[in-house]
Amino acid sequence: MAAEVETLKTATKTVLRDIAKHANGLAVGLQNAAPPQEGPPKSVQYLTAIAGELENICRIIDGVPPPNTSDEV
Repeated sequence: MAAEVETLKTATKTVLRDIAKHANGLAVGLQNAAPPQEGPPKSVQYLTAIAGELENICRIIDGVPPPNTSDEV
């Protein structure tokens, strides 16, 4: 039973990291294709945030707490 759980964890992390990689790639492509403007477009911010959240989920699956991303100063 434990082996199956570890296999599922590994498979889930692989898929999530693949999605995160694609989200980052799309964000870079959109950033390069967008006309120059102040700050990244909302779609780029969204894709980057999604990739970060997926990486955090992978850390949680590994039992490692995600880094503190609080905006508080």
